[in-house]
Amino acid sequence: MVGFNERVTERYENWLLSPPGCYCNLRERKLMIEMICPSGDERVLDLECRTGALLFDLGRQGCTVTGHSVSDQMLDRARRKLGGRASFHRGDWHDLPFSDNEFDIVLCMIVLEFCKSPHKVIAEAARVCCGTIAVGFYNAWSFGGGRRRLKDMFGPEISAMARLYSIWDMRNIVRSSLPGAPLRWASLGMLNWQEHKTMVSVDEKITARRNPFGIFSAMVFPATVSMITIQEPLRERLGLGVPTGGKVAGAARETER
Repeated sequence: MVGFNERVTERYENWLLSPPGCYCNLRERKLMIEMICPSGDERVLDLECRTGALLFDLGRQGCTVTGHSVSDQMLDRARRKLGGRASFHRGDWHDLPFSDNEFDIVLCMIVLEFCKSPHKVIAEAARVCCGTIAVGFYNAWSFGGGRRRLKDMFGPEISAMARLYSIWDMRNIVRSSLPGAPLRWASLGMLNWQEHKTMVSVDEKITARRNPFGIFSAMVFPATVSMITIQEPLRERLGLGVPTGGKVAGAARETER
C-alpha cells in the first residue's frame, strides 16, 4: 500500500498552499461536489481524506462527515483542521472498518491509482454505501498531465507507483463490480499549471465537461443496481408480498453488486 509518510504529507500540504495546488485542488473538489449534489443532511465517507479539505467543504454544507485514510500522518493533519466536526478512522481501502450501508455518499478521490485491487475497493465502497459513490481520478489519456500533477503533489517516488486509468478503464472497473450500474462522468483541465498561469480563464471556458482528455475526471454511480427479475412478477401474482424496493432473495427490485 502507498506510503503517505510524514515527508510525503508535508509535501502534499505545501502543494495545497501553493498557487498551483490551491487552484487545481479547489477545482477538483468543486467538480466532485457538483457531481454528487449533496442536500446537506447526508452521511459522507471520504475513503482517502488525506488532510481533510474535501471533508471541510462538505461539513460546511451540513453533511455528517467521516474521514478514512491509510496514513496516520494524513489523519493527524485532518484532525487539526476539522477538530470535532468529523470522525476519523485509519484502515485499509480494501477492507473498510465500517458497517454495511453506513453512509449515503462515499467519495473515492485519488485512491484507485494506488490500490492493489481497484475492483475490491469499489466493492467495499458499495458495501458501506446505501446511496451514491463518486470516484475522482487522474486520467491516463491526459497526455502526461495527470502524472505530472501527482508528481507535484506527492513527489517522484509516489507518482511512479501510481497506475492511471482512462474514462473507459474506470467504467470497466466499476461495471465489473456493479454490473449494469448507470454512470455519469465529467472532466476538467486540459492544461497543467505551467501552461495555466497565463491561460487559466481560457482553459476554464474551452474545456468540455465530458472531455476524455481532461486531466482530472469524476465518475458517479449508485451503490445498488435496480433490476426486476422474472421471479418478482410471479411472487406478486401469488401474493407473496414483495415490497416495492425491498430486498428479497431471487425476487428483489434492488440487487447489490
